[in-house]
Amino acid sequence: MNYLVLFLFLFTAHISASAPFGIKWGESISTYSVGKRTPEYKQVKVTFLPQNHSKAAVYYLREIPSKGIQSVTMKTDVFDIHSSVRDELFNYFKDSLIKSGYRTLKHNEGTLSSYKCLIQSLCYGASWSGIDKLDDMVYLKIKSIDKQLGYISIQIKSSIFLEYIATKNKKYRVHSDKIKEQDTLSFTSDFPPS
Repeated sequence: MNYLVLFLFLFTAHISASAPFGIKWGESISTYSVGKRTPEYKQVKVTFLPQNHSKAAVYYLREIPSKGIQSVTMKTDVFDIHSSVRDELFNYFKDSLIKSGYRTLKHNEGTLSSYKCLIQSLCYGASWSGIDKLDDMVYLKIKSIDKQLGYISIQIKSSIFLEYIATKNKKYRVHSDKIKEQDTLSFTSDFPPS
């Protein structure tokens, strides 16, 4: 019984825990705007949050049913991806996230200055991901728009959001496997004639 009480306390504490940019995990998305509903969650695009970051151009907030806001993405303004701004800004964000309590899970160098990017347009920017003590994940990426322009995206997902998406994906895979099995059987002659 004590474990149940502890679990409920931790779960409730995380729902109202601080999230980035002055929002709270679990608060209603309607606080910020009327969102657009997708099959998985409600999403809203805003240009200002309570603790706005000076490099933010736009934010995307995602709310899942009965759990409130559980994911936020910040995008910077567009910049020349071959300028020094790209790496300076990326490193600034990465260092800030580490100082705020995220530990590094993965770091990948990008191909924005490589032959493949410049000649063949096979570009992707550096990426970094981290996790905090509540198992919230952060994804930092440099994204190219074309050969010259790009932006930086910081996506933070609460552990509740990650669990929700994992459950949805598992249900989708089970459904997809059933359809594949049914499709395979449709070519057999094991069915009685009608």
